Amino acid sequence: MYNEKDGLALLEQIEEAKEFIVEQEFENAIDVLDKALDIIGEMEEMYAEETVKICKLQGLCYRKNNMFEEGIEVLNKAENLCRKLYLKRNDIAWRRELAICYMNKAIIYDSQERVREAIQLYKSAIELFSDLNDNESRVKAMLSLGVAYGKINNYQEVKALYKQALNIIGSDYLLENY
Repeated sequence: MYNEKDGLALLEQIEEAKEFIVEQEFENAIDVLDKALDIIGEMEEMYAEETVKICKLQGLCYRKNNMFEEGIEVLNKAENLCRKLYLKRNDIAWRRELAICYMNKAIIYDSQERVREAIQLYKSAIELFSDLNDNESRVKAMLSLGVAYGKINNYQEVKALYKQALNIIGSDYLLENY
């Protein structure tokens, strides 16, 4: 059963971790987030929103500290929880969170020069963002995918992606700043 006291403590720890991240004190943020995960324990599904937020923040901190495997591991945890809850509840919010997990993992793989793995994750994120009609996130993912294709000298794909992104931008007045 959801405990409001624990829920509030988790939110406070998430905010504290965000403050450490702003100050680029990633080790301190990781410690705070570890304590938050300790509170959650085996109740990840009960505290699903908090768990996913914590995992995404930890993934960022691990990436900033070049702790790539730890970052992938924690993002896998969030990804699995998002997928499980989407299948269980058919709530599109979990599908969006899943796409964000794909993006975050792709960024880590990209920074490790594991470009082919990043490309697959960017493609998965683009597909989900497209299904969700989230053109802004879709365009951002497409631009990141284009950069990844550029790293492997696949300029034909880069041009096709950028052309497609420009078409999306041109058709969505909310994206006119791009």
